[in-house]
Amino acid sequence: MAETDKLNIDSIIARLLEGDIHGQYYDLLRLFEYGGFPPESNYLFLGDYVDRGKQSLETICLLLAYKIKYPENFFLLRGNHECASINRIYGFYEECKRRYNIKLWKTFTDCFNCLPVAAIVDEKIFCCHGGLSPDLQSMEQIRRIPRPTDVPDQGLLCDLLWSDPDKGLPCDLLWSDPDKDTMGWGENDRGVSFTFGAEVVAKFLHKHDFDLICRAHQILKANKYTVILAKQANMLIEETNARNCVDNVNFTWTVFTNQIFRPDFFTGSSGKYPVPKIEKQWHHLVLKVVLPVLDEKLDLKVHKKKGVNVKSGERSETSRSVTKCCGLARRSTRIVGGVETEVREYPWQAGLVSAGDSWIWCGGTVINDRYVLTAAHCTVGRSADRLEVLLGEHAMFLADGERRVAVAAVTEHPRYRSVDTTGYDFSLLRLAQQLDFGALGGRVAPACLPTGGEFVGVEAIVSGWGTTSAGGPQPDALHEVTVRTQSNAQCSAAYRQINPSMLCAAVSGGGKDACQGDSGGPLVTEVAGRYSLIGVVSWGIGCARPDYPGVYARVTAAADWIRHNTADASLC
Repeated sequence: MAETDKLNIDSIIARLLEGDIHGQYYDLLRLFEYGGFPPESNYLFLGDYVDRGKQSLETICLLLAYKIKYPENFFLLRGNHECASINRIYGFYEECKRRYNIKLWKTFTDCFNCLPVAAIVDEKIFCCHGGLSPDLQSMEQIRRIPRPTDVPDQGLLCDLLWSDPDKGLPCDLLWSDPDKDTMGWGENDRGVSFTFGAEVVAKFLHKHDFDLICRAHQILKANKYTVILAKQANMLIEETNARNCVDNVNFTWTVFTNQIFRPDFFTGSSGKYPVPKIEKQWHHLVLKVVLPVLDEKLDLKVHKKKGVNVKSGERSETSRSVTKCCGLARRSTRIVGGVETEVREYPWQAGLVSAGDSWIWCGGTVINDRYVLTAAHCTVGRSADRLEVLLGEHAMFLADGERRVAVAAVTEHPRYRSVDTTGYDFSLLRLAQQLDFGALGGRVAPACLPTGGEFVGVEAIVSGWGTTSAGGPQPDALHEVTVRTQSNAQCSAAYRQINPSMLCAAVSGGGKDACQGDSGGPLVTEVAGRYSLIGVVSWGIGCARPDYPGVYARVTAAADWIRHNTADASLC
């Protein structure tokens, strides 16, 4: 609250003005890496820090931390997504609720209600998230906007966060020339605020003696320069394409005192970053531009569990014919047991998500080119049109080549009883499109299905995105645990309700097991050099508690039901 609502930023040698980040945390880090970490460079962000992207919490926390640490070098404006009614719908609320609690979301709402909404750079550049307002007659009006405040449905504050340039102006550049087709105010297709044309821009700049209007708020096409509203030409903005966020755009201005330079647009696919061209050379200055989003994979730092030594044990033999394409894993040579998997290590692993979301709340297993097998308790009460499956996924908070597939139908085992979640905890998800395993290049492939065998005392692997400890946080990346299966007689010492449709597995002494969020995921064991799906994560008491093994739905108990309900599919 120490800052006035209209920030007056003193002249400095260089400054970077940033557009919508939208939870793209790794893009933000790259921006700082190449633009200079504060306080090396001074930043003004134009809002929309949360929603849509997968790591809004990390993004806004880092930005606020820099604001606290460097209050004279780091400035944050409010965007239309820094509003409870918007981020309640577009992802931030769900991220806070899923990862922490609703109280945290409310705390951020209180913080957002205090953010300023406009800034003036060097007394010549007017900056806001959205655009101009017909109610804006003087800068003093902005100063008088009370804070904290929510965003109203109309009026000055609403327009500063929501208004757009009229579509009648050129799509690449918006110049304030008086001869453009669209001149005044118009209706906004968003249903909120207005659009404004060239005449509005010209009058505003002349009245307040500004040279430039800097805004964010709109999605841009690839290889296009973003909107700029100015008195004269040769003033452009470099943009980056945030591919994780429905092709939304984060863009950057590099502003030097009395000069605005034009960097050439470049893509990250080439891996080369040419020196930008400068409209007016100042040889004593260094132009810093922000890297576009790269196609290459970014590494995630994930806390790993301590390993457990794996000893080779005897495998139960099964009378089965092994096909050529199922059960092939890219196993690493390291010790496993509660650690992050390698990318593409288990190509049959699937993740269940709500339509349009990316949070994986249950696992599953690809068993052929049409079906994913999961737990019935993951799908009971959910309609197929609200479900999607992520295939080839590794890190939830990173676009790493995963494929999102809609679900056409859900078939739960007829003997499943959802009240107490006892036997036959199986559900088949029929995918809306057939999988072409060859075209997927090994990133997605089915696990083998066993035709018989008890699988007692064998080492097996359970994988998923569930919490790594009871009540603990959910990891970002796919994890695996090596366990040993038990006989049902041994498991009955812990659970009275064990029946032939169940399979138990644990680590001696506890400490390793499937946990919350792993439900529906695969329990596989190696048979004749290939991995067979022998269990589906079902239930248990706590997570990895001594004397309480994890309980899995035994796949061989539902073999006939699976074959009957997947007759329209092919394994390879």
